[in-house]
Amino acid sequence: MKIGEMSDLFKIPRETIRFYEREGLMLPPNRNNNNYRSYSENHVERLRFIKNCRNFNMSHREIKKLLNLIDNNNAGCELVEEVVLSHLSSIRENIEKLKRLEKDLVILQVHSKNMDINDKCGIIKNLLSREI
Repeated sequence: MKIGEMSDLFKIPRETIRFYEREGLMLPPNRNNNNYRSYSENHVERLRFIKNCRNFNMSHREIKKLLNLIDNNNAGCELVEEVVLSHLSSIRENIEKLKRLEKDLVILQVHSKNMDINDKCGIIKNLLSREI
């Protein structure tokens, strides 16, 4: 399978596949007589795994850990679960940060509505005076 076919199959840009190769997430493909990349079924399976991990918003570092476990036949459930639980913890932290951000933005919006009609945009005024 050529890179264009992989790109079409997974609906990801060719450059993303090349990037995964450079980063060591994808194993280097064989080259045919024209020096085109030639991907095997193993490459298809690996790219599917990477894409599914990315759909869970896993970082390349996390994906690489999981792939190393698979490549070294070390994919014990405990080690895989450790990576997933760490990622889940990170997701929960991000959710809490987003909730605080949402709360702050709502407060900013409410305070801005209470500004005098002669004032400039209340949101900008609040952002200019807000302590970081």
